[in-house]
Amino acid sequence: MILKGILFMIMATVRTILPRGGGAIVQTGWLWALQAIRAAPSAAYSVANAGMHVLLRNQALELASPKIRISTVAPAMVETPV
Repeated sequence: MILKGILFMIMATVRTILPRGGGAIVQTGWLWALQAIRAAPSAAYSVANAGMHVLLRNQALELASPKIRISTVAPAMVETPV
């Protein structure tokens, strides 16, 4: 379901951006999609998010020529001494 929703969001956004001559799409990802972390809620959650990252990378390549940039921001928890 995550991937389907992301794909529909991209399709709807591209229809709006194309007439303007280009633009940017920023999607929030998660570090658990890129690294195996013991604190991850589940393997299925990590796999779904990894699929989202790959989908967005491929869409970024496909939409580069009509001047549409796609970026993924992947926040994570950072342990600090405080």
